Amino acid sequence: MSDASLRCKEQAQKLQQGQPITSPYASLKTLFKNYITDQRLRGKRSHEKTDNRLKQVLGSHHINGDTSARDITPEHIKNVLAEFIERGVLAGANKVRANLHAVFNFGLFSDNDPAKLKGKILYVINKK
Repeated sequence: MSDASLRCKEQAQKLQQGQPITSPYASLKTLFKNYITDQRLRGKRSHEKTDNRLKQVLGSHHINGDTSARDITPEHIKNVLAEFIERGVLAGANKVRANLHAVFNFGLFSDNDPAKLKGKILYVINKK
């Protein structure tokens, strides 16, 4: 049996037993936290507003912050943005969209940064 098949069976057993499935990759919360830390260290004045917006995203019932960042789909993002739009916060939805775009680009670049060649791959975000 291949490694992938074996891992799949193990994950299925965990689900049946009610155990959480863990991922070796960083969660969405971790990606957000690392992005805000990077922004703060680089002296970006808007890091507090961005942090607030990202916390609102994590507060959505459409996204679980413990989900691996690589498992977030465009469907998740559309549903979160729809919440903002339904509340009548059109400009806010656009700002959140821009922030999420920047965050995921940060994760994509971070894993492929030649300066961190020997570092751990955290996010494994694929451009789709």
